[in-house]
Amino acid sequence: MRIYCDTDTLSHNVERHANQPEVRAELDALRLLLKQHADGRVVMYRSRVNLRELEQTRNADQLRLLAADYEALEPVPLDERHYGNSEEMVDPFGSVVSSPLVSDVQDEKILAELQGYGLSRRDAEHITQAGCNGCEVFLTRDRALLLKFRPFIEARFPQLRVLQPSQLEVELALPAQSAGLAKEK
Repeated sequence: MRIYCDTDTLSHNVERHANQPEVRAELDALRLLLKQHADGRVVMYRSRVNLRELEQTRNADQLRLLAADYEALEPVPLDERHYGNSEEMVDPFGSVVSSPLVSDVQDEKILAELQGYGLSRRDAEHITQAGCNGCEVFLTRDRALLLKFRPFIEARFPQLRVLQPSQLEVELALPAQSAGLAKEK
């Protein structure tokens, strides 16, 4: 199973609020999913969109933890799209500087379509990356995505389901394994 992880599902983003019972359940489910990922049973992906978000973290310790969470996930196969190069002559002897032109999303039209339905640019970037990379699950804790936009996203990308970690845990029947994970802690 190919799972795209929203930035709000990086474990140290969830752990910050683990004193709340509903968040604790999501953290427990996320830990089980990460174990499934480590065992090769599922593939959990991240993209440069996640990196752009976590780079905005001001707390250096939290940034370090989130960066480790990010690195523990697999990069999506199509992480950026190359549009060409810009070339600029820099001196009278003909030296040229060539800079690549890239985007963090695969399809600007899909991105614009998603934004047209009210998704924020960042959420639309994540969904575009998940959809264009053939992911089956978009894992998030974002209530607006889950409640307001899930029907549209799932209609637009029929292979992609928008789920919370706890919902995916139930679907994969992971609770039966939770006893074994609890012993490992």
